[in-house]
Amino acid sequence: MRRHNNRELNKNIFDYKNLIKIGFFKSKLYGASFKNCNLEKCNFWESNLAYANFDNSKLKNCIFTDANLNKTSFVNSTLIDTNLTHTNLKGINFKTAKLINVNLRDAVFDSKTKWPSDFNPLSHGAIKDADFDLFSYKTHMSYLSIKNLSNRTIKNYKKKKEIADRKKITKKDETTKQIIHALTKGPGYYIVKNYYNKNKIKKALDIITREIKRNKNYQKNCSKFSRDKKLNQINIYNLLNLDKVFSEIIQHKIAMDAFKELLGENFVCTYFAAQSSFPGARGQNMHLDYPYVVFNKPGDRIPYYGMGGKECLLSCGLLTYLNNFDKGNSGTYYLENSHKFRKFPTIEDIKKNNFQQVKITKGSILIFNTLMWHGAMPNYSENKNRSVIVAHYARNFVKLRLDIGKTTKKSVIKKDKGLLKQLLGINLKPPEVIY
Repeated sequence: MRRHNNRELNKNIFDYKNLIKIGFFKSKLYGASFKNCNLEKCNFWESNLAYANFDNSKLKNCIFTDANLNKTSFVNSTLIDTNLTHTNLKGINFKTAKLINVNLRDAVFDSKTKWPSDFNPLSHGAIKDADFDLFSYKTHMSYLSIKNLSNRTIKNYKKKKEIADRKKITKKDETTKQIIHALTKGPGYYIVKNYYNKNKIKKALDIITREIKRNKNYQKNCSKFSRDKKLNQINIYNLLNLDKVFSEIIQHKIAMDAFKELLGENFVCTYFAAQSSFPGARGQNMHLDYPYVVFNKPGDRIPYYGMGGKECLLSCGLLTYLNNFDKGNSGTYYLENSHKFRKFPTIEDIKKNNFQQVKITKGSILIFNTLMWHGAMPNYSENKNRSVIVAHYARNFVKLRLDIGKTTKKSVIKKDKGLLKQLLGINLKPPEVIY
């Protein structure tokens, strides 16, 4: 694919051209002209096409996800199998255009947007501007967060010392203290670099890759260029049934010792899955993984204290990285010390803060307080998948997100000599009062 990515192309003229497999993503194309063009498999992801002109053009199998199409002209144009998810369609005149099998999921239009007489944008997933506030937080959280990741922010981040760069600690109890401090009074996370050897990580990644290829949605859509970006992300569950390597990963020794102190002796695992993002994946909204945040609105204070006013952290998280996460395929981004706010972020919170990107090598782990604001950036690479194993742990009275014990084979549980039975809540009795 030819690349015009991240380029300043305002008011450039591309009229009367055949544009096949051209990359324009994140480019500035304000007022650019594409009149009487034939465009096929062109990628305009996150580009600014305000006031651009596509009159009398044919667009087939193209991507416009997250693009600004404000007052872009499509007079007498034809759009076929084109992905317009999450786009700004305000003020566009589609009245004389032909829209064939277009994807408008979460695209925003207003009263000035004109549609063909027999076309209903709502049935194609678009949302009218009057309803925008109801979904804007969820839809645009990721975009606003990623927008804050400027070059200046990344350079500043490079200057900071990561937790994993500290002097190597050999004593187990000292390491546990470091993790507990990092997750409570420190930045909210702790990195252990290159904890797993390459062979173990390769084995885990090969198994996950095999499962992805067996996924029906992947098989059906992987060859379609303009597929909905949500199809570029797949979660693989029931990992414990696939190989014993995952039984080792779910009970990482260093993390387990710290969680005993943070979550109580009999803590459990409430979520365990591999999350894979392929090239073109849109990323993940800024969020918390803390229990019961579904009941909180952005800005609400999240309960944290237990009986008698004592601090009672409810859950922690563990990420195991199976790929090298770099600038191209991106990865986890977060706000240091945000766990201390103890609230779900608002859009204003995200606008005014500078988020940092985790740059980490495969085989490394990230242990974190689930109150920390974090998400996943888009995968801008052309051929690099990224996979991470996500595990959440909580106090044993917290409602499970996934009942892993119920779906795990009894033979897997029986063979384990570690903490697996405890983590899966096998034979767990509810708290009771003894008189």
